[in-house]
Amino acid sequence: MIEYRHIRLFAWIYAATALVFFLWMVLNGLHFSAYQPVFFNNQTDLTGNYILLTGFHLKVIQLPWLRVLLDASFVLLPVMLSVLVAGRKKIAVPVAYLTAGFALLYAWLYSILGVISIEVFTAWIFTPCVFTAISLRGFYFRLQILRLLFLIIFFSTAWWKFRAGGFFHFEQMQTILFRQHTAALAYGSNDLWSTLYKFLIQHPLVSCSLYVTATLLEASMVVGFFTRRFDRWLLVLALIFIGMDYLLMEINYFSWIPMVTALYFSRMQPPPEGVSSQTTIR
Repeated sequence: MIEYRHIRLFAWIYAATALVFFLWMVLNGLHFSAYQPVFFNNQTDLTGNYILLTGFHLKVIQLPWLRVLLDASFVLLPVMLSVLVAGRKKIAVPVAYLTAGFALLYAWLYSILGVISIEVFTAWIFTPCVFTAISLRGFYFRLQILRLLFLIIFFSTAWWKFRAGGFFHFEQMQTILFRQHTAALAYGSNDLWSTLYKFLIQHPLVSCSLYVTATLLEASMVVGFFTRRFDRWLLVLALIFIGMDYLLMEINYFSWIPMVTALYFSRMQPPPEGVSSQTTIR
């Protein structure tokens, strides 16, 4: 049965992942504070266009201290939320809403001013919503929703490969690797990873096999729509995919780890209804 210690554990995993993810951004010079943006990439996003009407994005471009504030809030809000959840504070609920809303704003601003796609920030938007629950039952069912969101998103990436036809193109992985690592290949780097990329590009059968394996791994998440029996296996497969995606594509999806963690808790049973001692806040 789900207990409060599980909420606390999930909160610490969320906070630790946020810290590691932001540290990675800093070490790679990808945080907002490192940018000096002079233009933005507008997208066909009606909600985002309403935000553009406020001119806030121009302030972000013009004011370095505002970018620092955005970075600090991005990493500190998850940590503060986790501390409040662990301490069973009532204020954790509004802070959870604030954290989710800020993550959405940060992700959208980053996607039009930075170089990382908004998809990478998806987990930061949805995960804080789990902590809006005021009871263990509420937490349990929010965790199940988070689990389903992850499965849908992960499976849809495989479905897109089938629908768009990439899965059936023998040279698809070669093309992706060439585009993803153009700079390293152009400068003639001879480190271990550049050598691996060159090997995969020069051996289409190997690279195609990796692409097919990755797609089938993503597609395997469909099992989770029908049963939770294999969730632990799906968790392992998802972590393998995230790790290999980073090693081969240098795409950091470690931000998805909190959503993947939902698979770990999913087979636990919800607490009984009407038990006041199960309340998660003071």
